[in-house]
Amino acid sequence: MDAKETLNKLEQGEYQNSRILTLGGIPFSARDVLVKAPLLTRLNMFYLGDRGEGKTQLAHDINSYFGENHCYAEGRPDFEPSELFRQLDSQILGRVLKGEATPEEEGHIEKLTANVKKNLFYIDELNRCPPITQNYFFNLMDGKIIFQGRILPLGNKGYSVGFASANSGNAYTGTFDMDAALLDRMHMTIDITHPDFFPTAEDVFDIFSGAKKDPRASMPSAQGQSLTEDIIKMHEQFKQRPASQLLCVMAPYFNLGLDYLANSSKHSKRALKRMWPNVDGLRTDVDEDKLYPLSKRAIFGSIALTSGLEMIAEETGKVPNGSNREKSQAELELFLDTLKLTVPFSGVISPQYAESQCGGDAYQAYEHIFGANSSRRREVLDKFPRVYDAVLLAEQGKTNTALLDEITSNGGEWQPVRDAIVHYAHSAEKEISNAQIVDKAKSNSARS
Repeated sequence: MDAKETLNKLEQGEYQNSRILTLGGIPFSARDVLVKAPLLTRLNMFYLGDRGEGKTQLAHDINSYFGENHCYAEGRPDFEPSELFRQLDSQILGRVLKGEATPEEEGHIEKLTANVKKNLFYIDELNRCPPITQNYFFNLMDGKIIFQGRILPLGNKGYSVGFASANSGNAYTGTFDMDAALLDRMHMTIDITHPDFFPTAEDVFDIFSGAKKDPRASMPSAQGQSLTEDIIKMHEQFKQRPASQLLCVMAPYFNLGLDYLANSSKHSKRALKRMWPNVDGLRTDVDEDKLYPLSKRAIFGSIALTSGLEMIAEETGKVPNGSNREKSQAELELFLDTLKLTVPFSGVISPQYAESQCGGDAYQAYEHIFGANSSRRREVLDKFPRVYDAVLLAEQGKTNTALLDEITSNGGEWQPVRDAIVHYAHSAEKEISNAQIVDKAKSNSARS
């Protein structure tokens, strides 16, 4: 089955949402973004939302795609993920109780459950676990567990993905704030009840006028064979897509450039992280007090999401025509739009800013910083032509000082991009030189 067929099958489910989300100028369905993209790219997904508005229904839909290959758990204060993977070996336990076990057997009284080989791990109401319990989920969302001193991968055929849900705003009885490190491992976090992602009025009418009369979430109708193998094959096709050198060159801007402070001794937000953003001398005109640098994990996730959405657009015939330069700019704009799916709840936007200036609306805070009319986005897109030309030269093992000077013309935030381009050019120059040596050796051998 090819990727297009699998994507079509992922349309099946009871969750209804026909809202169109325009990212990078391309129209995507809500299911493209909420379901297909994270499964295609193997990105962990975290659904936030008010109670009774569809989180559990989405969970049932996604679990159904994996048949018996999914593992479902409810978040609770005493939950620890090892419950899913460890159990006592009854045979060894019996020998221990009879005093017949060897010392080696006594040290291996636990064995792994079949859940280790499941492909999907879904945790419902994750924020009902206190922070100390949330720490146990780090390895789970990284696709591994530790058992008897060994690190073991989760999943089958190299594929495991984590999904979780929680009530948005931590406003309900028995909920806890989410740990920042765990949020970083949830590659995509979306409040499905925010107006930007909420079902349309037509959807709501269809939901209430349909045959369903039960307020409980519906288990999807039987779909026959599990889609696990098809999803894994689709993910393998995704992994074969080449990395975008433009986005790789831009990555240092988001990881290092956004760390830059003009007026501090170390020129670094990370150096002042215990106090940021409550630091004297921060420039408010360039949002030094509003935005923390993105982690490498977050940038990896956004680049993967960009590539995955491009693949969905290609399979559905939505990719606009244009020159290589135009396509590269469209890719950069798509990347900037995907940040709306990864940044707002990741902890990199100052909570004080979101609360005081945006009424607590994380998406409005994102729009002010990276949205279509923001000064930061305009700056990134203004730099694009020079970065694009510099990358083309770098691929040939060349650099242009005047071009690089233009990239770094307005401050230290862009120096990491310049450094990355120079490094890329040196690497390409070395590869070209080595290839020429090999070609020359082959030519000499042929003549002799």
